[in-house]
Amino acid sequence: MRVIGDGASAAEARRSGGRVVMFGVIAIVAILALAAVMLFLSLPDANAFNARVERIFVENDALTSDAEIKLLEILALSGTAFPRPSPATAW
Repeated sequence: MRVIGDGASAAEARRSGGRVVMFGVIAIVAILALAAVMLFLSLPDANAFNARVERIFVENDALTSDAEIKLLEILALSGTAFPRPSPATAW
């Protein structure tokens, strides 16, 4: 059996490999955290959809056919995915 190099260099190589893996994992976690923050900050206003639906109702008060009324009802019922928190449960 032939030994290449000494044991100290093998141990050092193993330690440096562990550091590379650790820094890689830290970099991936940092990138994911940054992406999450950027996505959270770019979310639209939760009430923007409700305001547009309200504007459609106000501007289209002359709509009288069943299909038009049904469309407005669907818009009104869809609401937002982000309910407005009550004052007791405000974040």
